[in-house]
Amino acid sequence: MHFFNFGILYVLIAQQALEIAPSGLSGTLQGIVYGTSFGLGRGVGLLISLFIYTRMTKRYLFLIYALFNLVGVIIYSIYCLLSKRRSSSSFNTNGNHIFKLVPHKLG
Repeated sequence: MHFFNFGILYVLIAQQALEIAPSGLSGTLQGIVYGTSFGLGRGVGLLISLFIYTRMTKRYLFLIYALFNLVGVIIYSIYCLLSKRRSSSSFNTNGNHIFKLVPHKLG
């Protein structure tokens, strides 16, 4: 469960920050979102986990989080199936700098 949620989180935060941030502020927006996610989000998640763990058992804690992850995967899958994919030519950067890697010829 961890590999899917964590990996997709990094990609989506960077993509959304690039699309909605004002010109030149994409990195600032990413920093704010990551700080909120890993500071506030971990704190609240720890408190909720502690409550479930002390009131119930470890098995219920795992079951509850597994169900939350399953629901998240289903919602995200439905979203991906219903949304149209934009082509790479219509990618808008809102004035943020995107560097393109160009391979060098050796020799």
